Amino acid sequence: MDVLGEPKAKFKVRVTHEGNVARFEKVKKGLVQRGVPGDEAYEEAAARFPPHDDPDPVGRARALRRSEDRKAGKQAGSSPHVPGQHPASAFKAKNSDPVSVVRWVAANLAISDVRPCDAISSEAWRMREWALSSRANEGEFWRQIYSKIMPSRAEIDDSAARHDDGGDLLELHDRLLKLQSEAEAA
Repeated sequence: MDVLGEPKAKFKVRVTHEGNVARFEKVKKGLVQRGVPGDEAYEEAAARFPPHDDPDPVGRARALRRSEDRKAGKQAGSSPHVPGQHPASAFKAKNSDPVSVVRWVAANLAISDVRPCDAISSEAWRMREWALSSRANEGEFWRQIYSKIMPSRAEIDDSAARHDDGGDLLELHDRLLKLQSEAEAA
């Protein structure tokens, strides 16, 4: 059996060598728990761990699915379960602002039971799936994408300087009450 054009035995060796066996098994188990049939769950989980030299893993998965559909006599595009794709109704919004998307992805990368309907948009879901597809992608997400929305040191210092916790105001209030009590006593 081939996994997205790669012999299954070769895939197993590669995923083991990359140290992704536990992550792969976790993804596959989650798909099975969501009702995806075993072989499809294996294939979809495998699509999230493409070879590092694969320039277009999503395109490869789509091409393979079309090829399988033709072999099975299905009409192109009739397969309801394409790895990486979900119906528009699965998402809360059509789109979201880029900063919100990046923040959502960052908040949900380590969560194993996130579903497409939990995502703020399809962009957020796809970015999360991309980041989880390899350690290199996750590293790139944190270094190149998430770091861009972080405030600079100057912005943090400026925000802290403008932040009013009410401490001075409470002290003033207490002094005014004391002065009022002293004035009433005199």
